[in-house]
Amino acid sequence: MSARVMDDILRKVRSIPPLPSAVSALLGMVDDPAVDIRKMAQVIAQDQALTARILRVANSSFYGLSRAIGTVQQAIVVLGTQGVRNLALGIAILSLKIGKFGTPPLDLTALWRHSLAVASAARVLGVRLRYPDPEEVFVAGLLHDIGMILLAEYSPERYGTLLKEAASQAMPLHLLERREFGIDHAQAGAELCKRWNIPPRIVEGILDHNRTILETGCAGEEPTAAQLVRGADALARISGLGADGDPCVQMDFLALLGAKHVRAEHLRILLLGLSEEVRKAEVFFNLDRPASETPPHPQESPGICVSVADVPEREIVTLCLLSLGYAVVFPDHLETSAHLAGIVSDCPLPPTLQGIAKKTGLPILDLLPRREQEKRGTTGSFPVHRLEDWLKGAGIPVPSGERR
Repeated sequence: MSARVMDDILRKVRSIPPLPSAVSALLGMVDDPAVDIRKMAQVIAQDQALTARILRVANSSFYGLSRAIGTVQQAIVVLGTQGVRNLALGIAILSLKIGKFGTPPLDLTALWRHSLAVASAARVLGVRLRYPDPEEVFVAGLLHDIGMILLAEYSPERYGTLLKEAASQAMPLHLLERREFGIDHAQAGAELCKRWNIPPRIVEGILDHNRTILETGCAGEEPTAAQLVRGADALARISGLGADGDPCVQMDFLALLGAKHVRAEHLRILLLGLSEEVRKAEVFFNLDRPASETPPHPQESPGICVSVADVPEREIVTLCLLSLGYAVVFPDHLETSAHLAGIVSDCPLPPTLQGIAKKTGLPILDLLPRREQEKRGTTGSFPVHRLEDWLKGAGIPVPSGERR
């Protein structure tokens, strides 16, 4: 990465303020093994707004503690020094939220909601995969895309062009950023966080979240922060909770989860509960939710038959459909489906399914043409919007349920 380019970007971004002094002081205190929690509490008490929010959050459903927390010192004892540090850091970052900085072409409301979804999913994955500090990866997930704001502030017109190209060509956004600026949003965000003195493992989670699982390795006993953020990023895109302008889901995170013996049904349960986790996180940060009207639920969700030979792609398609509210049926369970509305396939259909498709005229999404995308260097990614466009174009009823 060019230091000159990074300095130029940071110099031109005038609206990113420093972290509050109390939070900056905490960052330096927590890594001291002999830290005095009374001194930590005194530092936090200097910022009345931060103190009030820490106590409110510590007593919220986000943590689900069985006892009331009345003082910051009690919060430190119960949540730990790192837990309070990460909580204070997250509160400080979200105080920079929508309206305080950032300009078009980014949709900052959608970007922050996506970041909350990534943070929430990273936290859940961290707990399941026994990461030492799940709150640490929550903060890394919250910050993983902050570099997008830097790049968009640096050159709004050029960044807007990249967003349009990523959407139209189904290209990973970070590759286009590197081509245009010589750096990507992960590098830019990590550099900003270094200057904020954010803890190194959080910075590494931000810096490396665009690297493939093969690049980072998955043989260790515990996953890295970057691997958890990468997996959470994919789940957030599948869920459709918010948006970061990148249309591609990188499928290699399934290899990490497979190596850690996380089964497909665990992922599906996580995904179906992600909206509630984001709702808790919004309460956590006192964020306003966009008003929405929820249509009445249909009597039965439309069923989509998934006949996909490629295992990672089959799992991604299944997760996408479930997140949209569809019932997913596989060819060997067709007899259980009373309401089949479409077929997604990447291979010749089995005879039974061929007969059903011919008789009913079911719309079919053929994934084989995606091989052309692989030739353009996007192997291992899945464009979620293509599946959604097909469902809409085929006139398949959309189940009720909130996504964005």
